[in-house]
Amino acid sequence: MRNILNLMLLACTISACSSDAVSSGDLVPAQHQQSDNNNSAQSYILIDVRSNEEYQQDGIQQAINIPYNNIDKANITSVVSDKNTPIKLYCRSGSRASVAMETLLQLGYRNVKNLQTVDDAREYVKNNPIS
Repeated sequence: MRNILNLMLLACTISACSSDAVSSGDLVPAQHQQSDNNNSAQSYILIDVRSNEEYQQDGIQQAINIPYNNIDKANITSVVSDKNTPIKLYCRSGSRASVAMETLLQLGYRNVKNLQTVDDAREYVKNNPIS
């Protein structure tokens, strides 16, 4: 089972790295299955997985800061209890967000996307405002 999960994570990571993170297919609830680039408000949680210091220097205002090494069942369920809620992650390069995404998938969250960098996340939020 763990091998299957790792293969799925690898496939998601490869597809996110090989295509534009903003335009790659998001898994979104039925009520939000419109184009990602239509500038209508979307319901999702944006998490900056960098350190608190990095977040304070250059964080996105709408983001919640949970450092990647602090994401565990206790921390995440206090922020997102519904495991179907769309969660978008970002960090400096995408590496820590990838680790956080694997952790969230292992915890049973099903709608997680690595937006990669803080600049990519800013662009995503610009094109997909948070409702």
